[in-house]
Amino acid sequence: MPEEQTTTEGEPIAAVETPQMPEKPAPVAFDFGQLAADPKIAREGVWAQYGSTDVEFLIRHLHTPDYFREQALAYIELGTQPELAEPLVDPETPEAKAAEGVRVAEIERRATLLAVARGCVVSWRSKILGDGLIQYGERKLEFSRPHAEQLLTDVYPVYLFVYRRALDASRYRRASEAADTKA
Repeated sequence: MPEEQTTTEGEPIAAVETPQMPEKPAPVAFDFGQLAADPKIAREGVWAQYGSTDVEFLIRHLHTPDYFREQALAYIELGTQPELAEPLVDPETPEAKAAEGVRVAEIERRATLLAVARGCVVSWRSKILGDGLIQYGERKLEFSRPHAEQLLTDVYPVYLFVYRRALDASRYRRASEAADTKA
């Protein structure tokens, strides 16, 4: 039997009941599958408008066989370019090690850019010029892989735009799945 509590004057203190907390629902395991891109949509690509311009790019997801194939081919291609593949005279000096780090970083940067241009950019269009055409300086640039490489190489903000959208798996889910994850 619990002791009765009293005040300093000896008066009994009424017992206070502790309120019951509502029961928490049972935890549910998070399904990482809801984050995955739909393989068909990822491979076909989705249209993305470039800012508030009249231009849209059809962009594949970065994690597709097309991207990985183009990345491997770009590494092979860049490894055979003399300015990027020159052997160092004395690889043990600090200067040579630093130069090697810069060389490797440049190969990685260029290979990623080429893989994005070749493996992720499927097409482009202008609401004014039509499908497959964009304005580039004084000329109308028709979509082709070499033109995509040129644009992404010359205009770094366009490369970043395409790369970021290609990387974002949420853009490549079925509409119902994307709505479910936003709710």
